[in-house]
Amino acid sequence: MLAAVPVVAYSPEAVALFNQGNASIVSGNYTEAVTAFDKAIALEPSYYEAWNGKTDALNRAQRFNDALIASEHAIAINPDFLKS
Repeated sequence: MLAAVPVVAYSPEAVALFNQGNASIVSGNYTEAVTAFDKAIALEPSYYEAWNGKTDALNRAQRFNDALIASEHAIAINPDFLKS
């Protein structure tokens, strides 16, 4: 599952990096995806959708411990993001 569409409150640069991360996931380049999401997060630390995208990329790369950490960041920023 790809990350949610970002809200307009984020900078255009962060949104572009988020979109790049999602495109990298689709193309199967998970390392590139993580890098793009990390850059988006560096610009917008509260960008929980980018944290979620990073979680997805890390899971697909079978980096499960790192994925758990990223997921915890996303949930800490927006606990309502987790859907039941």
